[in-house]
Amino acid sequence: MFQQLCNRSVVHVQAREQFLLPAWRRAHWKHLPSDALATHMEFKRALADLMLQRPGSEHFNEALAAFVATVEVHRRSDRDRLVPALREAIDLADRRQLCNDIEVLYEAGASSTASLSLNQPFLSSRDLIEEAEVVLSSILQPGQAGRGAEA
Repeated sequence: MFQQLCNRSVVHVQAREQFLLPAWRRAHWKHLPSDALATHMEFKRALADLMLQRPGSEHFNEALAAFVATVEVHRRSDRDRLVPALREAIDLADRRQLCNDIEVLYEAGASSTASLSLNQPFLSSRDLIEEAEVVLSSILQPGQAGRGAEA
């Protein structure tokens, strides 16, 4: 279940970065809620921290609880601010195409974690962990950097 949670979360990140953000860029960032990018980065940070842990490791429950809390904030922000703003900023035809593109990504991500034949390669959980280790090592305070590596 842990691997499935991580894989589906990676697909969510990809949907945002491959389709939603470029669609908003084409709309000249019109009506983009100021916290949308911050909540996305928090989601990625919490996911990266979770993925560096293993079920049963010392910090796993803490990382999982933080991820769950971040997901809830992200979900509320999407429901209350991002989706309504998206409806204002992007016309119906573009929204339909965006939904179709995201649906294809989710279907491909659900059936395979290795590779997708889309514009960008699918990031496996291992790829995201490697990226997370680099990102987290650059933002963690001295003395915290080894926490995820212990798992």
